[in-house]
Amino acid sequence: MRILVVIPVVLSLSLCGQSFTEVAAAAGVRHRTHDPHLISGGVVWFDYNGDRYPDLFLTGGGGNNHLYRNNWDGTFTDVTVRAGLHRGGRSIGAVSGDLDGDGDQDLFVTTDAGEPNLLFRNEGDGRFTEVHARSGITQASYSTAATIGDLDGDGLPDIYVANYLATAEPRDGGLPNFYYRNEGNFQFTEQAAALGLDDRGCGLGAVFTDLDDDGDRDLLIANDYGYLVSANEVLLNESPLHPRAAARIGMDATVNAMGIAVGDYDRDGDLDYYITNIRDNLLYENLDAGEYFAFQSSRTGTSLAERTSWGAAFADFDNDGYPDLAIANGQIVENGELEQADVLYRGSADRKFTDVSDAAGFTSVTRGRGLAAADYDLDGDVDIAINVVSPSATAADPALLYRNDTAPGNWLTVRLQDPQNYEGKVTAYVDGTPLLREIDGGSSYLSQSNVPLHFGLGAATTVDSIVIRWPGKAVNTLKNIAANQHLEVRKDGSFYRYVHRNNGNDNGSDFAFHTEMLTAADGTDSLLLIIRGDAGTVATHDPTDEFVFRLGPNPARDVIFITHNLPTATRIDLFDLNGKLLFQELLPGASSPVSIDLSGFSPGLYLCRITNGSRAYTQKFIHL
Repeated sequence: MRILVVIPVVLSLSLCGQSFTEVAAAAGVRHRTHDPHLISGGVVWFDYNGDRYPDLFLTGGGGNNHLYRNNWDGTFTDVTVRAGLHRGGRSIGAVSGDLDGDGDQDLFVTTDAGEPNLLFRNEGDGRFTEVHARSGITQASYSTAATIGDLDGDGLPDIYVANYLATAEPRDGGLPNFYYRNEGNFQFTEQAAALGLDDRGCGLGAVFTDLDDDGDRDLLIANDYGYLVSANEVLLNESPLHPRAAARIGMDATVNAMGIAVGDYDRDGDLDYYITNIRDNLLYENLDAGEYFAFQSSRTGTSLAERTSWGAAFADFDNDGYPDLAIANGQIVENGELEQADVLYRGSADRKFTDVSDAAGFTSVTRGRGLAAADYDLDGDVDIAINVVSPSATAADPALLYRNDTAPGNWLTVRLQDPQNYEGKVTAYVDGTPLLREIDGGSSYLSQSNVPLHFGLGAATTVDSIVIRWPGKAVNTLKNIAANQHLEVRKDGSFYRYVHRNNGNDNGSDFAFHTEMLTAADGTDSLLLIIRGDAGTVATHDPTDEFVFRLGPNPARDVIFITHNLPTATRIDLFDLNGKLLFQELLPGASSPVSIDLSGFSPGLYLCRITNGSRAYTQKFIHL
């Protein structure tokens, strides 16, 4: 007798269905980068116009840079010329940050050999002004990566720049890196040599990061040709000293290092680092608050021994609570490799990664360079942009935009609302597990994700607590935060949600929006409403209506109470689902709670609408 044994197999949606769709052309992103050295290709997600939607900046090498404004509908408009960013020199990488504390994100662009780097001040009206010469950014080098952070703790964001080869021959060594100290009023002083920060490796990556968890930013530097010139380096922040620590803590690899991804892959509450390379990428696990790092690429399955890797980013792409890892790969000239496929690794509870690239639709074969991740459509899952480099303009391949379509879990985003929001660490605790994120001042390869911090929550509908460590070591704790919302937190610990209302303006170069801060009728909640176009009349339930009026209890039995905070006279209407008017009453402005007798109503679902002038607000309630 044969016995048939049936073993049920459950596959995650992220493994058995396509998670990503490449949509660059359809979304209006038509960028190409060309560089005969195949080095250029930066990507920056940042909110240049303050509407809370991530916009996209791409460096072009010998071609044009591009700024794509987010249209709130999954598409982008090229606003490069109007923004004044069409001047690029031979651009390599870029980072953004509020360098003058005016609330707008400025832009720093690194350049090829012999050209000063570029500094664009955001004027707050959709335009940028190039100010490198008048701001003290005058040194010419072969600059690659840049990162922004407050190294000296004076409350002003500084800029660190990695520089590359001194000549075409790697054995001639690298160029010293730059450290631009922010003096205020958009003035900078280059002080790398004076402070011992002028690492002379062939720098391709640099990150300001709190590597030793002491509340200030250290420097991690990724050097190409490490076996010929200089190993990767760590410069600790023990101001005014910056001792070299890579050899002591086990991070002094002598490899062809390219980019750096920062994240807590093992969910133990400290930051780990992934450094890309020509074959055999390096995953460093933080074992003791930065005192020692263990090499874990082989154990975790993330070596990528047959690829040349560049940009990389940790993010929870499937919202299951475990960090995943995306990597851009591609050819270099010297060894004649073919174009290579990008890779998406899925993280798991056993602290190992599984290659899900094919199943997830993350399959483009290109010369990938910069990579940055952001939820550009604000649907709760993280998308990916990759810049692609070609040796000449005549055969340049387009940049890639991967839209994330199938993340099934819950999520939360946190944006720090502070002039110093270029720094900070946020830990969300879910069932006792820490989910740690650090604000990105510039990482990956030539790139940055200057966007709200994203937390995948899996099945959890509530975050037990959120601990925010601000610059200057101030700490706030928020408790019992509901999932699936965008939060903005002030330094005093107060916070509000934000949502958008798109009333259908065209997507031309002029893009008007305004904001309204709404407070719930009972004063317990606040919401920032960001409105594009004419608000018109709201005829159906809107997520902001609860901030105009409250009704309860809901469900209700014999009576329901309604409170509103509108300043002028208001009409209340009750309808059944067929639109039949059942009750109507006029009220003065900002009245006390109104009670409505429901004893004559049949059990069921009803609509309550209050009308004030041309605006109407609607909520549903259940009568038992």
